[in-house]
Amino acid sequence: MKIRKFFYIILGILFLGFWGYSYYQWWLDIPWRERWKKLKENPELFYSKEIELKGEVINPYTIVGTTISVYVLEFENYRYDVVSYTGIPEEKSKIIVKGKIKRDFKVETHFGNRKIIKTFPWVIIEEERREAQ
Repeated sequence: MKIRKFFYIILGILFLGFWGYSYYQWWLDIPWRERWKKLKENPELFYSKEIELKGEVINPYTIVGTTISVYVLEFENYRYDVVSYTGIPEEKSKIIVKGKIKRDFKVETHFGNRKIIKTFPWVIIEEERREAQ
């Protein structure tokens, strides 16, 4: 009987520890969540202004014939395209990006006698990138 009671106590402590740590991680992301929410509600407010966002890299690629790389920055259910001149980050890496918001950003290049045009309705032009904790 004592062993069973001891087992339930240890199990309860582990559960509370896990729940507490998960809440702490969620609490740390509140400022980032608020920034993403404001950006998605009204991107015009941030047009040509510097912004810093945290997220996970999804679908990185390079535009053929240029040194420009593009990736999607995702945080929970928010997504934004990021254009980078400094290289491609690793997929699924968690980063913090500082850059300016631009609208109707167009990239034109020639590759193999073809003109390639890529247009982004809203995009972040990356100025700085660092690993997130």
